[in-house]
Amino acid sequence: MTYNVNPPTIDVLNTTGQRPLSVMMKYSYKQCHYMCIGMISLILGSGSNFAVPYLIGVVVDAMSGAENDWDQINFYCIMMAAIVIGSGIAVWIRGYTFNTMSEKIAQTVRYDLFYFLIHKDVTFFDETKTGEILSRISSDTSVIQDGLSTNISMFIRCLIFIIATIILLCFISWKLTLVSLGGIIPISGVAVIYGNYMRKFAKTLQDKKSELGSIAEESISNVRTVKAFANEMAEIKKY
Repeated sequence: MTYNVNPPTIDVLNTTGQRPLSVMMKYSYKQCHYMCIGMISLILGSGSNFAVPYLIGVVVDAMSGAENDWDQINFYCIMMAAIVIGSGIAVWIRGYTFNTMSEKIAQTVRYDLFYFLIHKDVTFFDETKTGEILSRISSDTSVIQDGLSTNISMFIRCLIFIIATIILLCFISWKLTLVSLGGIIPISGVAVIYGNYMRKFAKTLQDKKSELGSIAEESISNVRTVKAFANEMAEIKKY
C-alpha cells in the first residue's frame, strides 16, 4: 500500500560540510514570519524599559520645579500609562509568537528525525538501543527547540538592552562609560570560557539522558523477566 507523506523540511543527507548551527537555523528561517513579528514586538517591549524611567524623571522634575504645570504632568502620566499598556501587549505578542514558533520548530524537527530514522537500515536498530532512540527524539529535540526560538529571543533582548545602555551612558559621560567597559571585557572573557565548558557538559548530559532512557526502556519492557529473577534492585542501581 502506498502512502502520501510530506518530505522532510531539510535533507540532512545533503548537508555534508555545513556547520550544524547553520543547518539548524534553516528551521527558524521556515518560520520567518513568526520571527519578524516577534522581533518587532520585542523591540517595542524593550523600548519601554528606557522610556518609562525617562518619563518618571521628567514628571519628578516638573513637580519639583518652581511652577507646577499640572497639564504637562498629566500628559506625561497618561503617556507613561499608554506606554506601559502598549509594552504589555507587545510582550504578550512576543511570547505568543515565539512560543508558537518554538512548537512548530519542535514538530518539524521531530518529523524530520523520525522520517530519517524509519528509513535507516535494520543494522542501525540492532546496534542502537530503542531507549536511546526514543530519548533522542524527545530530549534532544527539546534542546533544539529552545535553542532556535526562546534562546534567540533572550539573546536579542539582552543585546538590545546592552547597546541602548551603552549609547545612553556615552551620552551622559563617555569617560565613565570607558571605565565601565574596562570591567566588562574581562568578565566577557570568563563568560566565553565558561560557555565553552558548559557546551561540552551539555553534550555529555544529553548522552547520559539517552543512556538513562535506554536503561528504563529495557527494564520496563522486560519487567516480567526482571520480576521473575527478583532483579529489581540491580536495575535500580544500574539506572
